[in-house]
Amino acid sequence: MVTYHEHILKKKKSAKDLVFCLITPFVVGILACILMVVFLAVQILSVFVPAIFIGGIYLSYKLISSRNVEFEYLLVDSDLDIDKIINKTRRKRIASIYRKEIIALAPIGSSNLPENWETLPKTDASVYPEHPDTYVLVYIQDGVQKALYFCPTEEMLEIMTIRNPRKVFKD
Repeated sequence: MVTYHEHILKKKKSAKDLVFCLITPFVVGILACILMVVFLAVQILSVFVPAIFIGGIYLSYKLISSRNVEFEYLLVDSDLDIDKIINKTRRKRIASIYRKEIIALAPIGSSNLPENWETLPKTDASVYPEHPDTYVLVYIQDGVQKALYFCPTEEMLEIMTIRNPRKVFKD
């Protein structure tokens, strides 16, 4: 029997993201004004001034919208695929973890995690790392141990516990 579970989670914006969204239009506007002054100084290039203005607005929009991030967790028979969805238009595969690659899955700070889990290269696919429902998945991929922070649902944890009972901990 094949088990299938899908969960989409929206990443919360941090203070850093909010500051970035507020400052970006001003910085891009100032750079566009500087370029316009330079292009107006050289009479031949003054035709490009409207293009610079429109390009600045578009660049500002793209930079701000790139901060709208969702994560999609797809669990098929304890094989976990995690995708990052940017502004509901672009999708990027973050991790594809097979059941046999899993070393441990436990909440952050659990004693059941390997001793070196904090020093491993990490990938953050959670709402934010300090969220109370954030789990750490330690796995081996291509001979390298890695850590993945994510927020699984109870159903995902149950499915993974059935498939990997000695590697999934809920404490």
